[in-house]
Amino acid sequence: MAHELYIRKGGKSAMMYVGEEPWHGLGTKLNHPPNSLEAIRAAGLDWEVAKYPLFVQFGKNTQFMKKVDRYGLMPVDRIESPDCPVFGVVGQDYGIVQNRDAFSFFDPIISEELAMYETAGALGEGERVWVLAKLPGDVVVYKDDRVMKYLLLVNSHTGLAAAQIKLTPILVVCNNTLTMALSFGESLRIPHFPDVKKRLDFASITIKKVLDSYRIVEASFKKMTEKRFVEQDYRSYLDGILPIPELKPGDSKQKVQRMERIIGHRELCTHMFEIGHENDPLEIKHALLTAYNSIVYFADYVLPLSDKIAISDLNGIWQRYKREDLERRIKRIWFGDAANLKVRAYNAAVGILN
Repeated sequence: MAHELYIRKGGKSAMMYVGEEPWHGLGTKLNHPPNSLEAIRAAGLDWEVAKYPLFVQFGKNTQFMKKVDRYGLMPVDRIESPDCPVFGVVGQDYGIVQNRDAFSFFDPIISEELAMYETAGALGEGERVWVLAKLPGDVVVYKDDRVMKYLLLVNSHTGLAAAQIKLTPILVVCNNTLTMALSFGESLRIPHFPDVKKRLDFASITIKKVLDSYRIVEASFKKMTEKRFVEQDYRSYLDGILPIPELKPGDSKQKVQRMERIIGHRELCTHMFEIGHENDPLEIKHALLTAYNSIVYFADYVLPLSDKIAISDLNGIWQRYKREDLERRIKRIWFGDAANLKVRAYNAAVGILN
């Protein structure tokens, strides 16, 4: 299942959305912005995870079993099913962030109409849950060049990661997802405090910090439109984002291939900077913002496909995407190497301004 959405019993996907239908055509559409309860039910996330004790079995005889000081994270509604998944293994003190908790992180700003739920769902067998909230108003970068404001919360039931909140704007003219670095790091990590109230208080305070950070982002974007950038500047910019690794005599074939891959990525990015995006105003074709956008475009539309893409393939590349390619991109754009690349690009651009 390329889209990686959790498919519930009966074949219904665990996802809800408001507005346009997603590219995979799945999920429950809502015609109005939902409250927490409506969103959870529509997304099929109204179930809980619990810790169940684990045992070690000796040999084939089930009578010889010993309880260990570890617990399996499992969905309560499927615990009696023979194919019930074990999301992760944790210790006794691990505090579970239930799906309802993920929505309640946003309750303070939803109730004050500072945001609205736009999409939510679960991936895999339900082990990873996300909530995307749209914030009112757009950031005006340059004339009609606008950025829509979103908050993305990701909660993992694997025991390997804390809940995270990311600043995730969308550049309207080319639909780039600008995963941004925040003043407190690449994303806000919400620890799995055993005390639920402590978690919610932590989230409420820090979400407001995230909202304040958009003013910093808007100011940065405007400065980027005013900073002129030539090709030599761009190559120096790339050195901080996609540095070419130095090779030593006797280095492995894998290291040589990695160097060649990075050089190819740099050539593609440079080409995109030189030609600019078709919707970019002429006045900012060679500004720092154009340099930054070229990296974002590369991360969103080129990087997830193949290392064998040539510059001549760029024209019309979006139209040639297969549906499954589109479906698997979202994880890399939000959570993976594409997101990390965009964070480095933003930090490097801000560093040039300072």
